[in-house]
Amino acid sequence: MDILPNDLLSLRAAADLVGCHIATIYRWILPRRQQPPRLRHWLRAGTRKFVSRAELLALFQASGPAQATAITEQEEDAWADEVLRRHRLKR
Repeated sequence: MDILPNDLLSLRAAADLVGCHIATIYRWILPRRQQPPRLRHWLRAGTRKFVSRAELLALFQASGPAQATAITEQEEDAWADEVLRRHRLKR
């Protein structure tokens, strides 16, 4: 039996913390296609599910920070022109 962490968050609070929808948190706690869940959860008060704040934040640290790429002004203009062209607009 797992020891109950002292930093439990409701699924709604977990979604708010990381800025995603609550359905995303549900997908992370449920096993899929022969794979274990990405995030462990605990049941409290009957069927209410909770996740550990530390484990939730560790899930994001495991992937590492996104690498920002520098975009030149010419690339930005080309992108803007393409978006405008798709919507049949002109500068």
